[in-house]
Amino acid sequence: MLHQRGAKGPSGASEYWKLEKLCDVFARRLLIPEPIVARLINDTGSSAIQKLRATVGVVNACSVPWSIAALRVADVNDGTVFLRLAPEQTGGFKIVVSTCRNQQGLGQRIKPGTQLYKTLYEPFNSVSTLREIDGRRLSGIAGIHGICSGATYLVQGSLRVALIPSP
Repeated sequence: MLHQRGAKGPSGASEYWKLEKLCDVFARRLLIPEPIVARLINDTGSSAIQKLRATVGVVNACSVPWSIAALRVADVNDGTVFLRLAPEQTGGFKIVVSTCRNQQGLGQRIKPGTQLYKTLYEPFNSVSTLREIDGRRLSGIAGIHGICSGATYLVQGSLRVALIPSP
């Protein structure tokens, strides 16, 4: 579309990635239009469980992958962080999606036996429900400290996490 409108291509790697990010934002806005944002995201409340519930609503309303819904909710709610954790065959979890700036935390492993693992393990082994978690117990995940609200949701074998860091 940019090419058809006469936009010049990027002249280097840094320009390419800026353009790529711009295209990603455009695609999210196209897939999840403003009326959906107004109905499902804008008035969700300020807790992590409410933000996580909003991502599930967007997935259902727009038939988009959860990671896209999480990015769109994060776009609208500056400061909200979403992570998707996949179980590892050797035990523990690995962060495979991060809405943090520069995808902070991506690839972080949460090893069995750690306090963070114990905090996440109980909701992970339960039925697929949204669960609120004391944000202080999630401190350190994706390198974030001072979390005031946290929530998890198990779906399709992986754990979705929402965090509201302290201002």
